[in-house]
Amino acid sequence: MERCSAPLAHLVAEVHPIGALDFLGLNVPEDLAVVARNASRDWLAAVHVLSPQHWNPLDKLGRDFVAVHEPVAGSEPMNRTAPRLVEAVISRGPFVRFAWGVSMGDRLDHHPNAPPTRTGRGHPFRPGRRFPAGGTPDAERLSGRRRRPFHHSPVHLPAA
Repeated sequence: MERCSAPLAHLVAEVHPIGALDFLGLNVPEDLAVVARNASRDWLAAVHVLSPQHWNPLDKLGRDFVAVHEPVAGSEPMNRTAPRLVEAVISRGPFVRFAWGVSMGDRLDHHPNAPPTRTGRGHPFRPGRRFPAGGTPDAERLSGRRRRPFHHSPVHLPAA
């Protein structure tokens, strides 16, 4: 691994990746997920997530696509088609989907074990996320990427 000069390189001068996935994860704007499968099941084989939204990435390792996405609001239709969806991403991808939500706080990292923010709950904002995914049919796996929030627009709540 060789460091290159860049305008903001000094910000990560002391960051040392611990492996290939960590190196890749630190050099792309998305969080990474690798889903593996065999003839009978699929499972989350590896993740590199820097900005989870109230979930612990380590809790998802080894779980199938449906179990990983079950807590996500509105995921039922997607989960009903999970085997076909995983097959399509692996054999006919890449695909991109977008999602938006409302989040409270002044930070992007909402890991359940993150320390509380200094400014309290903050103001509501609407993070947008981009999810590109593609597969490698010969290896029976797909790589999903969840782009860290790319759009923050304020949410205006009516006065109480």
